[in-house]
Amino acid sequence: MNKLFLVMMLLSLQVFTAHAQDSGGGDRGASTSKSFHEYTLSGGYLGLSASSAQSNIALSYYFKPLRTDLLQVGAEYGFQKVSHRGASSSNTALLAGIAINIGNLNSAFYCQIGMAIKGGSADAENSSETDPNGFGYHFLCGKRIPIGGSPSWVFKPSVGVIAGGTGGMVFRPLAVSYLF
Repeated sequence: MNKLFLVMMLLSLQVFTAHAQDSGGGDRGASTSKSFHEYTLSGGYLGLSASSAQSNIALSYYFKPLRTDLLQVGAEYGFQKVSHRGASSSNTALLAGIAINIGNLNSAFYCQIGMAIKGGSADAENSSETDPNGFGYHFLCGKRIPIGGSPSWVFKPSVGVIAGGTGGMVFRPLAVSYLF
């Protein structure tokens, strides 16, 4: 798990460095849009790790603390259902951290990184395999795809790792953001 996290981090830094060199010192990465706030509703993510499957529904809020699209700060709160080797658990998850955007916010490639806290209760007798409680990290990367409107609606799929309690690799195909 830690090796996967390290590889994903190195790839994102390499992409960011290559982008900064291509744009003459990061002009595109430092571009600004009129949007300062982002609400995202995501649902149905599929997480696969060590014979477990996950699904969730979550609401997140990120904002730009600076006048650049490069950095956002925020958090996500969601409800998860985790199944692992015949046992299952329900929990809530809090993800908090930063998002690094490359390009204009409405259509940026992004990586979110930060802490993950999960808490809940197991529904099965052997709860050690599906322990929903834990503190860890999250690392998600994706691409915003503009849908339209002003303020903007964007499709925001992502893939990454959420580690904390029972967790692992996640793919989030259903996510829509409202930027204003």
